[in-house]
Amino acid sequence: MHPNDGHHHKQLPLPHKNKMQDDNIDIIELWILQRKYRKQFIVAFLFFMLVGILYTYFVHTQAYSLVTTIQIGTRERDSDISPIETPESLLSKINNAIVPSYSNDWMQENSYRKVFRTTTSNPDNSNIILISNQVSEKEIELITDFQKGLVAIVKDDHKRIIKSLKSPVLTELGFAKIELQKLMNPITLEYKMKIGQIKYDEEAIKLSKLEDKQYFDIQKAEFKNNILRGQHESKILSDLEAGNLKQFERIEENKKILLETINNLKSQISEATKNRRAAAVNATELSAMSQLLIGNEIQQNQNRLRSLEERYYVELENVKTELMQKIEEIRLKKIESEKKLDLLNEKYKRMIADNQFMRAQQKLKVEEAKMMLEQIKLEHLNDIKRKEEKVREINTRLDNFNETRIVSIAVPSLRRTGSSQLQLLVMIFIGSLFAGIVAMLLAMFRNKVNEKLEEVVVG
Repeated sequence: MHPNDGHHHKQLPLPHKNKMQDDNIDIIELWILQRKYRKQFIVAFLFFMLVGILYTYFVHTQAYSLVTTIQIGTRERDSDISPIETPESLLSKINNAIVPSYSNDWMQENSYRKVFRTTTSNPDNSNIILISNQVSEKEIELITDFQKGLVAIVKDDHKRIIKSLKSPVLTELGFAKIELQKLMNPITLEYKMKIGQIKYDEEAIKLSKLEDKQYFDIQKAEFKNNILRGQHESKILSDLEAGNLKQFERIEENKKILLETINNLKSQISEATKNRRAAAVNATELSAMSQLLIGNEIQQNQNRLRSLEERYYVELENVKTELMQKIEEIRLKKIESEKKLDLLNEKYKRMIADNQFMRAQQKLKVEEAKMMLEQIKLEHLNDIKRKEEKVREINTRLDNFNETRIVSIAVPSLRRTGSSQLQLLVMIFIGSLFAGIVAMLLAMFRNKVNEKLEEVVVG
């Protein structure tokens, strides 16, 4: 016998249209069931409402949004400002590497067991990164410490990036400073000016020689001595020529005298020949003696005539020819000597003119060498200015690096986040209603199960 036989309840007829409708409860049935099982509904509803109210006022805490704002460091190049790392790259690095690694270390270090979520964002594609956590009022100080550590890692990483970006610039700056120090060293200028100074000294020495009157007088004296020697040689040649000409004139006079003597002898020989012929016509002893004497005289005169003719036609001609050759040689030497003398005079005049010209030219060379020294100094100063400008430009490039900075650290939101007490009570009320309905349905289900069991036992 079933234990509930003494308390048999009357079965309510349920409308049946088809098999599908048998498994469902319509609204009317639900209302009937609610009246029948309202006790279970009220108990479940009041229980969940009581638990919800206790949770709302004694367990539930309000949450705040704790936000840290950082600005990504920048680099300015040619009036173009660009971040040292793109916001997309930094967000990916924070979310996928920094937050997971640092969160584990921080939680272990602070013995923090509650799981919390860190969110990051980049508003308006700017250089601003927002890092936020949902925390309770009691956790603000603790999570602030977490966010500070997180930002410190980002800043250290960006310092490393800036250091790597600055490294080639610093190397360039180091070389520029070394070159500037070399230029500022007086030895560098002395070395540059050494060749120019040597050139200047050489030209100055040449000018001093040209302007040295004693040195120039020595040169003039040498030329004058050469001219005097040439003039003396020319005078000697002129004297020799005059002497030979006089000797030539004497020879001509001698030839005239010899020619007269020869003509006289010829006349005497001709007269004597006539006398001998006349004496031969008168053949007497006296005439014979006269012929003999005349013959001897003719013979002597003929011998003398031959001697005079030989001297006239041979000796004097030879002497005359030799004199003519000497005179010609002397004239050639004289002409050559006069040419040399003219050349010396020309050289002397040119030397005086050249000295003036050379002094003027040498002064120009000295001035050019002096200007070259000044140009070397000026170029050296310009090199120093250019190098100083280069150092300033590199320092400016270094100053154009801006490190990542904290705009605000762990600023709590002005409005609380999450559900308020009223919202939570409303949700608890709705949930309690739902729990009462479920309790009612469970009671109905249990009652039906019991009825089925009874039917099975009776049958």
